Amino acid sequence: VTCPGLTTPANGRLSTGDTSAGTTVFIDCDQGYIFDPNTGHNITLCRSDGTWNATLGSCTSESCVALSPPRNGKLSSSDTRPGTTVQVDCDVGYVFDPTTGGISVVCRVGGSWNSSLGGCKQAKCPELSKPAHGSLSTPTTTAGTKVSTECDGGYTFDSSTGDIAVVCRSNQTWSSTLGGCKEVNCQKMNLPDNVNVDSNETSQKTVVSFSCNDGYTLSGPSSKLCTSSGVWNNTHVPSCVADANSKGSLNVGAVAGGAAGALVVVVLIVIATALICWKLSSRCNKLSGYSNLRRRQPGEAVHLFRDEDEEAEEPLYSTNQTDEGPFEL
Repeated sequence: VTCPGLTTPANGRLSTGDTSAGTTVFIDCDQGYIFDPNTGHNITLCRSDGTWNATLGSCTSESCVALSPPRNGKLSSSDTRPGTTVQVDCDVGYVFDPTTGGISVVCRVGGSWNSSLGGCKQAKCPELSKPAHGSLSTPTTTAGTKVSTECDGGYTFDSSTGDIAVVCRSNQTWSSTLGGCKEVNCQKMNLPDNVNVDSNETSQKTVVSFSCNDGYTLSGPSSKLCTSSGVWNNTHVPSCVADANSKGSLNVGAVAGGAAGALVVVVLIVIATALICWKLSSRCNKLSGYSNLRRRQPGEAVHLFRDEDEEAEEPLYSTNQTDEGPFEL
């Protein structure tokens, strides 16, 4: 008694070609393939009635164990068949971390991966150096981070050295060069004539003093301080004023003015004398034989005595008039 002949499975073979009663036949899959239990049985028996007791299955490719997608990344393929290559693709802002495994793996014949698949880590840019006389806004250098230069007191950002802020890109490079700091200086002062300054230094904390040339006196601040904010502590501008008694202040105009003033005084004295004589001349005849018009004090009356009465205590005649009015007898 024999059973019907069996078909050799694809990617495999039968253990025997004998189909007589009592013969056991099983499937032997080729390398890289394994029996697929979903397709049938891997062994069968020819019964005495000439029938097989089970239906034989088939062989299928031997797959590798499914891989889990890495954190902050994904797999290029979910295929696990032999010969398949699977690669790690990291999310934006993350890069492959070679310390954790390979960036890609291959499923070998026999159902094993050729190596361990690595993971992803946050992308980082090279560390930035701290600027002289300043600091960094943050020490973080991961992708997407913005870092700015912050200058110390008395210093300001120097745009000639770079940008005031940079950003770490996903390719782990900085967007540009980060600039540094420079010392704050005060503006150079424009001083009037005759004003001297002891120093042209304009850096912070510098104190400058002012002085004048001979024959001049300083007006305004005698010194100024350049503050840490880059401005002078006093906004007033010093000046030098010529001394009134100095040789430098004397000139032809002043001498001419003095001479003119003296001339005016002399003229006034002459005019006053002439007026007095003119007023008294009309009375000279009336006063013949009389004298002793004793000098009076301002505001007092005038007293008239005879010539022979020089020692008289009582005047011959007195006026009631004062200096404000003309002399009348």
